[in-house]
Amino acid sequence: MVGERSPVAMANEGYAAWCSALEEQEQADRLSEAFWRMDGGGDAPRIPVQTRSGLESERRTLGAKREATTTVESLRGCRRLVGEDVPSRDGGQRVGSGAVCLDPRADDARSLGEVLD
Repeated sequence: MVGERSPVAMANEGYAAWCSALEEQEQADRLSEAFWRMDGGGDAPRIPVQTRSGLESERRTLGAKREATTTVESLRGCRRLVGEDVPSRDGGQRVGSGAVCLDPRADDARSLGEVLD
């Protein structure tokens, strides 16, 4: 055990290094704000910084939205929204104006509609 450091000593050294790094960062922030004010910056709003928890929260929100959208889309059947810059199978026409549907029941419904007209 000669020459080895104890876990307590290593923890104390790590904590002291962390405290000194934190103090240096705080001093750098104070100097930055002082130079900003000296340069005529005044009390400008700070740029918001994205935090990890904020990013994870945003990702959870988007995932829930995507899951809800997927559930709704699965209930729609053949109907899908086609963007204006996306080529579609029916020559770029909007959905609902003669769009191709792969569901065979839709053909029966169309022919029934033609017979009734």
